[in-house]
Amino acid sequence: MTARITGLQIEGFRVIDKLNLELQPMNVLIGENGSGKSTVIEALELLRKAAALSGESFFSELYTLHGGVQMFRGTTQAATRQVKLGATVEFPNDGRYQYQLVLQVELSGAIRLVRELLSYGPGPGHTEPLRIVDRTPGNAQVFHRKAKRLERFEVGEQDLLLTTLATDSDDGVDPKVPNQAVPKLRDFLRNIRVYPPTETNPAWARLPGEPLAGLRSPVVIRPAASVDRGGSNLPNVYQRLRNRGDAPWKQTLMTLRLGLGSDLEDLVIEPMSSGGSISLALKMRGVGVVPAFALSDGQLAFLMFVGIMEIDEIDAQRGGLVALDEPDTHFHPALIGRIVSLAEEASERRTVVIATHSDRLLDALSNPVESVILFERVEGSRCEARRPNREQLERWLTRYAGLGAARADGYSSVIFTEKVGADQ
Repeated sequence: MTARITGLQIEGFRVIDKLNLELQPMNVLIGENGSGKSTVIEALELLRKAAALSGESFFSELYTLHGGVQMFRGTTQAATRQVKLGATVEFPNDGRYQYQLVLQVELSGAIRLVRELLSYGPGPGHTEPLRIVDRTPGNAQVFHRKAKRLERFEVGEQDLLLTTLATDSDDGVDPKVPNQAVPKLRDFLRNIRVYPPTETNPAWARLPGEPLAGLRSPVVIRPAASVDRGGSNLPNVYQRLRNRGDAPWKQTLMTLRLGLGSDLEDLVIEPMSSGGSISLALKMRGVGVVPAFALSDGQLAFLMFVGIMEIDEIDAQRGGLVALDEPDTHFHPALIGRIVSLAEEASERRTVVIATHSDRLLDALSNPVESVILFERVEGSRCEARRPNREQLERWLTRYAGLGAARADGYSSVIFTEKVGADQ
C-alpha cells in the first residue's frame, strides 16, 4: 500500500463554490466546457506549487500564471474574497494528514495568505485532529514533538510554513525542524504531477519564430525521475526505462506496440552529432528509423502517456498523484481502451485523475460507478458534481455497452444522481 491523496477540498476557486471530493485510486472527471473539470486539475497544481516553491515564487505565479484576482470566485466589488484549497493525505501505518491553504484577495487586487493549517488524525483515543502547523496573519505556530505543544515560529508574510520548515537533508531529518511531519507532507505534495493536453505541434504548423514542440526536440542528457510537463525530457525518461534491463524493456516495447502497431521493432535513443544531447526515434519494420521530428501527433502523445505511466513504476512506493487533462487528445478512438487500461494499472500505485470529454473513455472503465464524476454548470455560473447511482447504472448497462454510451444518448440526469460535496 502506498501513500495517497484521498480527499480534495476546493472553495471559492473559479466556478467552484464548494467541493469536497473523495478521491478513489482511479478518478475520471467528465462534463461540458467550463463546468469545473480543469479547475480541479489547476487546484492540484496549486497544492503542488505550495509544496515545491518558495513563498515569493508561489505568490508571483498566482499573478503571472493563474490570473491573480480572476481566480477568485465572486464579484470584484466584494470587500474580500477567499480561495480555500485542501488535501487529505493518508500514509500507510501513519494515519491521515489534512493540509489547508486559504488565500484572500483585497479590493486593491493584492493576494495574501490568511490561513495555513496542517493537522493529523484524529489518532487513537482522540476526538479532534492534532494541529501540527497553524498559521494566521501575524501568528505562526508549529507543534513541537519533543515539547508536545504548539510553539510560535517566525515567518515572513508571504512565506509558506510547508516549505519554510521543510528539509532537503539526505536522511530527511533536520534537527532544526520541530516536527518532521512537515517535510514528509511537503515531499509528498510536491510529487503531484499535472499534465495539460499534450502539445505536439509539428514544424510545418508553427508560426514564424514559434519553437518546436518539446516532444519533437533533442534534449540535454540528464537524470529523469518523471516526465516533465510538455514531455521535453522524454528521451531521458526512455533512456532510464531502457537501463532497467532487457526484460523490463521488452515489456515496455510490448506496451508501446499496443498503440504504435506490431511493426514497431524498437525505440531508439539517438545521440546528436553536437554531443551531450539525445533524441527519440522509432525503428519500424519496412520503414527504418523515424525521428521524433517526423512522428505523428498521436504517436508522440502515446509515447508520452506510456512514459508517464511507466516511469512511476520504478519508484512505485513513493505514491502520489498524477493528473491528466484530456490525455485522449490526438488518439484514435480504438486507442482509448488501451490508455484506460494503463491508467487503471497505474492507479494501483498512485492516485490517477483524468479530465475528459470522451464518452468512449467512460465505456472502457472497469468500475465506472466508483471512478466517474460528472461536472455540470448550474445557475449562477457555478458547478455541481455528481457520481453515478449504482442501481440506475446497472439498469442502463443492460441496454448499453457502457456508461459513456448511455450518457451520450442523454441519460446523465437519471444515472448521475449522487451529489458530491458541492454546496451541501
